[in-house]
Amino acid sequence: MDIETLIKLIAKALEVSETEVSIDTESSEIEAWDSLGHIQVMMEIQNHFGEGYVENPDLAAATSVSDIFETVKT
Repeated sequence: MDIETLIKLIAKALEVSETEVSIDTESSEIEAWDSLGHIQVMMEIQNHFGEGYVENPDLAAATSVSDIFETVKT
């Protein structure tokens, strides 16, 4: 997965502009990225790529775009 695709998925899941999301974005920087928002992010990734991405426990613990990217890029 490339970072541009991940940013689009996160922005869509959180219903924010893609300009609000970058590789350096922390979950605490986006109001919608609370616990429910994180579940929405995980579901958007699952819908796009399949269940294998969501089954990784590191994804559930991720607190930033870069954490998610490191988890799903392989």
